[in-house]
Amino acid sequence: MADEVEARLRRLLVSLVATEPSPGLVERVRGRVRGSPTKLNWRPLAAAAGTAVIVAAALAGSSQLFRTTPAPNQPHGALYPSPHKPTGPGSIPFPAGGPFTCPSLAGVGPASGDPAAAVWATFNAMVTARSELADLKLADRAAWPVVRANRWWQQKSGRPYPMSAVAVAPAVTSPYSAPLESLCGRRTVSDSWALSTCSPTIAIAQCVTRHPAVEGTYFFLRRYSTWLLWAEYP
Repeated sequence: MADEVEARLRRLLVSLVATEPSPGLVERVRGRVRGSPTKLNWRPLAAAAGTAVIVAAALAGSSQLFRTTPAPNQPHGALYPSPHKPTGPGSIPFPAGGPFTCPSLAGVGPASGDPAAAVWATFNAMVTARSELADLKLADRAAWPVVRANRWWQQKSGRPYPMSAVAVAPAVTSPYSAPLESLCGRRTVSDSWALSTCSPTIAIAQCVTRHPAVEGTYFFLRRYSTWLLWAEYP
């Protein structure tokens, strides 16, 4: 009788929550059943147990009684809208040979005042991050391939860049803005700022003249008051 009750209870729980109950829940029910009279009315017991489990899971926000599939390891929400294909001609080098995409302009606006310090702080947060998710949160979806290719979070010696090692200016002043403007439009570039650097140990004044091969320029836009990386060049 107990085995029959357990089997029926398991089927009911699966139908109610569309998942398999954990062994712990089944064992607790089995223990209650073993101590019950032979003529057990299993229907109220099953209904009550199923309702209690559902309410507990909803209140807790996460269930310890059921096996669930973990959420994807990536940010979500209005801050990270899907990018789109380029609207104009051109091409730029892109990590791992993936297709270049342009950021959505949803929630994007021009910066007020001088955002150089905020852009610099965002870049430093990226190069000192300790997880992929932390880095992805600082980038527009268009730049997620860039983040994954650079793997800043795996560089144990990652150090912040002093202001003397970077140059931050409106993106329209960058020598690399033309191809990005052709691909993504004038507004995307005019609303962006660019940070150029070689390394945290090379002064920006020596970067282009003495170390052009290691120079990199990173383009940031401001969405809902948050600066996000959206492109890297070259």
